[in-house]
Amino acid sequence: MKASFTHLPPAIRPLAALGDAERRRIIRSDRWVSYPLAMQTVRRVEELLQRPRVSRMRSLLIHGPSGMGKTLIRRKLERDHADGFTVPGSDRPRPLVSMQLPARPDERRFYAHLLDRLGAPARPRDTLDQIEIAAIRLLRHLQLAALLLDEFQHVGASGVRDVQALLNLIKFLANELEMPVIAFGTDASLHVLKLDTQVDSRFDKHGLRVWRDNEAFADLVCSIVAAMPLRAPSPVQDRAVMRALVALSGGITGDVFHLLTTAAATAVGGEERITLQGLEAAAAGEWQALA
Repeated sequence: MKASFTHLPPAIRPLAALGDAERRRIIRSDRWVSYPLAMQTVRRVEELLQRPRVSRMRSLLIHGPSGMGKTLIRRKLERDHADGFTVPGSDRPRPLVSMQLPARPDERRFYAHLLDRLGAPARPRDTLDQIEIAAIRLLRHLQLAALLLDEFQHVGASGVRDVQALLNLIKFLANELEMPVIAFGTDASLHVLKLDTQVDSRFDKHGLRVWRDNEAFADLVCSIVAAMPLRAPSPVQDRAVMRALVALSGGITGDVFHLLTTAAATAVGGEERITLQGLEAAAAGEWQALA
């Protein structure tokens, strides 16, 4: 009798019938998991993008400890709006441009990285003025919906003069192009913004806090496990399992994913479910890498 795998969502059930190696590959692959708090963050960004264009656009800082899923949220926005985002008053989709700030940014590095993301890399001998003019002309032509900046805390790694210049640059781009800036960074980004009260006042803040053993955390765990093609139901809603998972991961989203993924991949071909013992073994590194 063919197994029905009714403990899995309908879209995942056929995957549970695949071979062990293919199921491990699926479990370990990068994927978006649509848990409520992540979708709340995505909706907040999209609500901001829907606002009418004005000369003093509101911007947004999404901040939290490293590993809380900020980059995954940025990448989802990139995928969802790869063809652009239609803003009020526009007759065509406007692009989202996303870039990661270098470790020690200054104005030249900022514009050089931006031009590279736009597919128009700067020439090594170009002056800062030339790079800036080229970037502004191209950005005006593109009519961006928003500029997404990852690793925003890197601004604070620059010298005092460069920090102020970068904050002025970000304010200038938002004003000149009438677009929001969506910044992603650690909590240190809050301190960076406070170095310029004018820039700080234009940014709304959306914090991603470490997880606690509550209903929201249960939603996250169940969403992750539901996408894994294991052939037996995992008792992840058991209180002891939930408490242990919070403690073992420190409440960091990336570590939650790692522990669940490792325990699930190890269970394929064996118990076919995530157990408390499997999570503890994953946390201790007491598992064997499988082909």
